[in-house]
Amino acid sequence: MAIDPTRRRNARHGNNRPDPIKSTADDISQQAEANAVVKSNPTSSKNRNAEEEIVRTKAKKQLKILSYPSDIETEIQPHSVQFGIKVREQSKVGSALVKKAGGDGAIFEPSNNNRINAEQSDAFNTAAVTAATLGSATVARAAASSVSSSNLIRDIATALGGLSGVAAGSYALFGNKNRTISTNTFINLYIPQAPQAKYSAQWQDADLGALTGALATGAGEGSLTDLLKSGGELVGRSLIGAADIGRALGLNVNFGGAVQAITKKVENPFKEQLFKTMNFRDFAFEFKFAPRNKKELDSVIDIIELFKIHMHSEKSQDGLFLIYPSEFSIEFRYRGERNDYVNRIADCALTDMRVDYGQGGTFTTFKDTKGAPSEITMQLAFKELEILTRDMVEQGY
Repeated sequence: MAIDPTRRRNARHGNNRPDPIKSTADDISQQAEANAVVKSNPTSSKNRNAEEEIVRTKAKKQLKILSYPSDIETEIQPHSVQFGIKVREQSKVGSALVKKAGGDGAIFEPSNNNRINAEQSDAFNTAAVTAATLGSATVARAAASSVSSSNLIRDIATALGGLSGVAAGSYALFGNKNRTISTNTFINLYIPQAPQAKYSAQWQDADLGALTGALATGAGEGSLTDLLKSGGELVGRSLIGAADIGRALGLNVNFGGAVQAITKKVENPFKEQLFKTMNFRDFAFEFKFAPRNKKELDSVIDIIELFKIHMHSEKSQDGLFLIYPSEFSIEFRYRGERNDYVNRIADCALTDMRVDYGQGGTFTTFKDTKGAPSEITMQLAFKELEILTRDMVEQGY
């Protein structure tokens, strides 16, 4: 099959294919403007549903969906998995969205249950600035009092204390806000294998010991004094073991072992399992692409490139920091709607990605295409960013 390959990167050199990243920013800005119009022109309850339907229809038309195969979410391929992209506020795309939306807070994704939200972030800022101010003042006073014989050194210490407060305050104010923004770009792919949900919890062994365990579990009735009186053997064993009588007498005798051999009893360790936390869930996908025409080839190349771009971090404008990569929403769907029979997935980070151009170790390409691969395998590994709680499981996670 002859296909003229046109990689997305060639758009910079006169190619007519649109840049999916730039298109996302433009389309989202239009959607934000439409939402702003609705907010500024409230309607009566009678007309509200009609107006909301208009907004939903317009927003649906603005969605940018990359799909493979082309007949996904039809009667032929009713099942699909959809990946949504959520960019960082301080990233290039995120900054463009914030600017075009006029700082509208509605464009930001609300934080999940176990993650810091905007209100908590503001509270942290206030506390951090207060602590930094008090701390710098204390450091300055301590330094000044310790070198009171030198006015120059005292002045330097005071200046350093003030600078530490400014630095800490600046970090608190500007260093920790980098919220996520949902884009209108979605990737719809076939479901490569049966969906799987794995839940695991961390529990840790703990030996309470005979005395503590007896009190904690109620095995010994009454007070600790009563327990000691009735547990003479236990107390005696404990004293023998603690004193190490055999070694004290210079004898190579294991008195503790001897007592155990005679009584044919060991202390009950009262083992317990202490709960630590729930583990983050992992999700893996392997997609095999065999494009049947140029449209599917272009979609596959764009899909791979989008995953690569949003998996990686981005340099800040000053180059001093690396901005967190984008996050992904993952949803199993049936004929274009969420499949309620399959578990939901919280926002995820793409942790591993592998792309093999070819099949069975052989690089195969289309004829007369300057090397366009005819078969591509893409492996993705995601890690959920939120620890699940019982209330979330009740909501379908």
